[in-house]
This record gives sequence, C-alpha cells and structure tokens, in this order.
Amino acid sequence: MIYYLKYILIAIIIVSIESSLIFKNMFNLYITPDLFLVYIFWLSIYDKEDVALITTLIGSLLLDLLMPFKSFINVLIYLSVAFTIFRLKEKFLISNIFMKFLIITGISFFIILIKELYGFMTSKFFILDTNLIIFYWLSNIVLIYLIYYLKEILETRYDKV
Repeated sequence: MIYYLKYILIAIIIVSIESSLIFKNMFNLYITPDLFLVYIFWLSIYDKEDVALITTLIGSLLLDLLMPFKSFINVLIYLSVAFTIFRLKEKFLISNIFMKFLIITGISFFIILIKELYGFMTSKFFILDTNLIIFYWLSNIVLIYLIYYLKEILETRYDKV
C-alpha cells in the first residue's frame, strides 16, 4: 500500500497544481498544461499499469470533485485514455518519432473533443478556442517527449557505466 501511496500523493499534488488559480496567474497562462495526462502516460509506458490505473482513478475523481458541476467526466476521460495508452504502449515504444507524434496527438484531441462535447451538452454553447487547443496539444507533445527522451537518455547513460 505504501508503494501506491507515493504515486497517489504525486497525483494529488499534480492535480492541485493544475487546478489552482495561483499557478495560472503566476505564469499568466490561459490554460495549464495537462500534467496529469503526462503523469499517467509516464506511469503507463514504464510498466506501472496497476499504479497508473489506481492513480488515474483517484486523481480524476479529485479533478471531478474540484469542478463546479459534480460529474464523472474526468474519470471517464482519463480511464479511457489510460486503457488506450495500455493498448498502444508497445506500438509507442518501438515506433518512430512520427508514430509517437500521432499517438500523442490522437490522445490529446480525444480529450479535447470529449471535454468540448461535454461543455456543449451542459451549457448549450459551443466555444471552440483554437489558441487553447493548439497550446494544449503542443504542451502535451513537448512534455511527453521530454519525459520519454529524458528517461531514455538516463538509461543509456547508466548502461555505459
């Protein structure tokens, strides 16, 4: 249980940083990058599927409780993303940079599409902000590549020793 607790604590910290207005105001961001998605992606890719599933469930439930409207949309989104990453893990690890780019793009646009559809269903207004979508998509690509290649560089560095 303590093994899972440190990952859950990291997820809670990430969710609280993402949902805080202080973080958005400190960096003058219109939207914060989806650090929780990057964390789920990192756990899923590096053979921690059980930890990723528990962390996804608890973190997305916390995200839903922090929303003004109490729904379980984040639980559904992030659990489906975690299962998608589980299925595409082997393809992601052995593929070239273009395929990795397509996988991250598909996952990012899936999250955007579901959140936009949910927003339309609850408010009856469809607001498509292209700047928000582009920033969200690019931040996901940059952060996931950064974490993936940082781990690869560190592993090759320690293999030489």
